[in-house]
This record gives sequence, structure tokens and C-alpha cells, in this order.
Amino acid sequence: MYHLAFFIDYHPFFQKKIKSWLNNRKKYHCAVIDKNLSHNPITIKELLESLPENRFYYFDEPWYSRYSKTWYIHGSTYNSSNNDLPDFLITKNNSDLEISLEKIDDLLSCCADKYKWSIFPWHDAIRFRSFVFISKEKALRDKFIDCSNNFIKIPFLHSQKTNLLISQYSVSSKFSEVTTAIIFKENIKTTGVVWDACNCYHHPPWLITRNNLNDDANVSGYCDKYRLINKIKYWNIYQISDKNTFIVISKSIILGLSAFWISPNSNLQALIYILFKIEDIEISYSDLSYLQDLLKACKWLYGFSRDSTVPDNYNCSLLISRDSKIIRQIDTFRREEDYDININLHNYYYELLMCF
Repeated sequence: MYHLAFFIDYHPFFQKKIKSWLNNRKKYHCAVIDKNLSHNPITIKELLESLPENRFYYFDEPWYSRYSKTWYIHGSTYNSSNNDLPDFLITKNNSDLEISLEKIDDLLSCCADKYKWSIFPWHDAIRFRSFVFISKEKALRDKFIDCSNNFIKIPFLHSQKTNLLISQYSVSSKFSEVTTAIIFKENIKTTGVVWDACNCYHHPPWLITRNNLNDDANVSGYCDKYRLINKIKYWNIYQISDKNTFIVISKSIILGLSAFWISPNSNLQALIYILFKIEDIEISYSDLSYLQDLLKACKWLYGFSRDSTVPDNYNCSLLISRDSKIIRQIDTFRREEDYDININLHNYYYELLMCF
């Protein structure tokens, strides 16, 4: 068993968290991986350095993210005779490395088995930039969580405080068996994958959007397959009863950013309260700040192009689910060559980026 926690990497928060954790700790190692795959030791001061021109970049971007460097910190090594290093590079967006849930499971298990504790980046897309702490000792994981405040005031946001602790888990076997969220490029192999994995045939999904589906001529032709079931403030809630309609609507250009597929019978009042905060870029730092709240409001949620408002975006889609089996099914379906690929969303293939 191992224990881990994911955090949003807002750099001033990361700096304080690492400094607090390493205070009075003498035995640790910090390194960065260069383009030749060499693991080069660096000081903590070098890792935590802020870029002087950072005010011109989004969200206080750290230098290692700007220059696509992979870093890691770890405590004492359990087995010094084993020189094999974990494959930290899978946490970076790299066209040469296909990420899979199996590779993520292997990385986390390797780190837990090799080091007393370790910290490394988890993803570098701006609105999902994050890092993870992992240890076999739950007490160490909990100490890391509590070594500094996880609710902080971010100066350029008009919110009181932002939660930067995404989630925490105790994993008995594989992380993929408990994960509740994945992000992937806005090129999921088919929208039909989501329909099937979420069992939408038996439980028709809801679409919550600020737009009117009848404004899209391509969608209005399917008007007998969807119906407006509720309207709360400026949000329209539709129920969709047909897989092809689900696919056509997902392609609709009128949906824009403020549109989410959700499980039926979700707590709409609670969900809209959360979405109000998420969709306001003046108070929202990352969708991941609200992961636990979203999971309480709905069994599953699928939103696309969640980082398109920021520079250098990855076109990240987000799918969260209380049932990790749905996430595993989506990752499995993408690799089934005989799966129907004639109804692609945005005409691309699914590419997993990371899970939380």
C-alpha cells in the first residue's frame, strides 16, 4: 500500500510547501532531467527560483514548466542496489511517449517502492499544472499535506482563498482502481466512448449549457431526441436520449466552453453554484480546485476544452467519475482497434494526459 496527494502547482504555493517540508530535513536528493535524459542534481534554491519576467506569463509559471524540464525530489532510498530510476518523463506532454493508466500505475508503484518519500510534477498544462507527493507511510503523506496551508489567496484572482489540494488517496494495489478524474487532449477517439462507458443508453445524460441547442441548425434536426428539462438562471439543462444525437451535439460549435455532460439526477443547485465559480476566470484558478465538490454534486461530468482560455493550451478535456471503472473503460476503449471510429469528436484520436 502507498499513500499520495495531488496539488495544484501555483508556484508561490509550491515554493512555500517545499521549503516547509524540507525545513530541518537533511537527507534528500533533488534533480532535473535534461534533453539527453541525464539526471542532473540541482539545489532546492535553483528548483524554487522564480522567473524575473513572470508577471507577463499566466499564473506565475515556474521555469521548469516554461522550459519543459522534469524535476524530482526524494528522501532516502529503500534499495540502494537497484539503480533503475522511475520513468518520470511520462508526466510530461511528449509526442514520443504515450501515457496510459498502466504506465501511471507503474510509475507510482516504483516511486513508492524505491523511496521513503518523493515529490515530482504531475502535469504541465497551465490550468492543470500539478505535482504529487507519494510515500508508503501515511503519516508522512499527511505531514506533507499539513506542512503549509493548502487554502491560499492568489493575488490576481478576486476570490477569498483557493484550494490547491486536489485529492488524496491510500492505494492498496493500483492507482487506476481508485482514480476519479482524467484529462485528455480534445481529441477523444469517439464521443461514443463516453456514452458507452457511462451507460447512457440506460441512463440518458444531461447537458448543462448556457446556449440554446435550437440555435444550431445541425442539432435542431434531432430535436425529437433531446428536450429541455430545466432552466436555472442562464443555464439550460437538456436530456439526450440517443447516442447519435449525443455525438452531434458534442460537435456543435455553439456550445463553446460553458457546456458539460453530466450524469442524470445530479444535484443541479449545487453543481451550478460550483460551475458559476469555475467559469468565472476572475476567481477560478483551476477546475481541479473543485474536484471534490463536483464529485459530490454528480456521479460523473465531462467537459471539453477546459484550458482554451489560456495561452499555449493543450485543449484539455476533463472527465470525472465517482466510479473509477468508467475511467478505466474509457482508457481501454481507445485502444480497441475494432471500436467504431467513424463518429470522431473533432476528428482526432483520444490521448490520455494524466489522471487525478
